[in-house]
Amino acid sequence: MSLPGYLEKIVIDVLYKTGEAYNDYDQLSDLVRDGKASTEQQEAYALIRKIEDAVVAQNRFDALCDEYEELELGGIDFGRLWQFMQDLESGAILFDDGAKYNWEKNRPNIRKEMTAEEFATREVPTGIEETP
Repeated sequence: MSLPGYLEKIVIDVLYKTGEAYNDYDQLSDLVRDGKASTEQQEAYALIRKIEDAVVAQNRFDALCDEYEELELGGIDFGRLWQFMQDLESGAILFDDGAKYNWEKNRPNIRKEMTAEEFATREVPTGIEETP
């Protein structure tokens, strides 16, 4: 792995867009849990769980990559997951064109204005130090 450390857990899920709003989607794990997933979606979910287990066991994001690089199953292009995992493994997500993973259409942008007094009396999260 390009970055030091050990993977304790990884969670991979799939969002099926159902509309144009930010939160208009069905999540694969929910479909499986609620018994609404098709047979192919259940197979895809089982493969995703297998990938998660292998990534943690091998401590590598590219674990099992040969099994799903060109796979399409349950409406999922696993090639996209393969590319993302390759970028994580190589560090390209941080240093090359990693910004491509931050863009999302219709993502809400929440901004809260504070007065000087609110800013001065706010509770600063633990571990964050302010510099003068």
